[in-house]
Amino acid sequence: AALTELMSSICDNVFGMTPVINNEAVNKDEITSIATNSRNKIVSALLRNDLESGLGLSGSGQDVSIMRSTLTRTGIWIEGDIPTINIHPKDNCIANMLGVIEGFIVSARKQKSVKFSELYKELIEPQGNIGLRKGVIPIYLSVVLHEYKKQIVILDRYGQVPINVDTIVQINSDPEAFSLSYLDWDEEKEVYVDKLAELDTSEAEPLVQAIDLENVFREDEVTNGDDRDNMLANAPKKKDGQYVVPRTF
Repeated sequence: AALTELMSSICDNVFGMTPVINNEAVNKDEITSIATNSRNKIVSALLRNDLESGLGLSGSGQDVSIMRSTLTRTGIWIEGDIPTINIHPKDNCIANMLGVIEGFIVSARKQKSVKFSELYKELIEPQGNIGLRKGVIPIYLSVVLHEYKKQIVILDRYGQVPINVDTIVQINSDPEAFSLSYLDWDEEKEVYVDKLAELDTSEAEPLVQAIDLENVFREDEVTNGDDRDNMLANAPKKKDGQYVVPRTF
């Protein structure tokens, strides 16, 4: 009993900010392929520009169960006429964990780029006091990325990659291979882009080119006919109306 109490005290001290996530299917480092598919549905829905009611999930499947335990019961998912994400919930441990992810993203403003491996160290290793399991990290990373995706780019060793579920899964597998950079973005640009998105282009005809020019085509008619004799006239060698050329091996 004394040893158990001591171990419990050590865990409380080392991982005092670990969020309580009551879902054994996803709250571990290695999850099953079925749990992975369910989690990835949630990640994909979180990364869409427009959030759907219930993230577009329905029924009583594992994906709905994972959503409820990771998002709804933690105060992150706010269901309503227009669903919203709350990255500053009342739960101190959840808020701290999301704050670490948000701080990582914001830190890219001052630095050229930041490695995802640094974020994972803080979320997983003892010095961060969070002790998050890798199975749930893609969900919470996507929660914060939804709020910032217009302002950032994600890069691998070769260049920019799309912010989608496949990229998030790859980051979770090998965070050292990916980095994040902040765009030169401000409120004025965001307003401008939002206004462009509001424009009614339903009656606008697609442009082939930006300036008012027309291509000039001639009729597809033969005009010079068969002029074989003239074409062969200067050939060094010819036979039966054809060019004779050296053999090529």
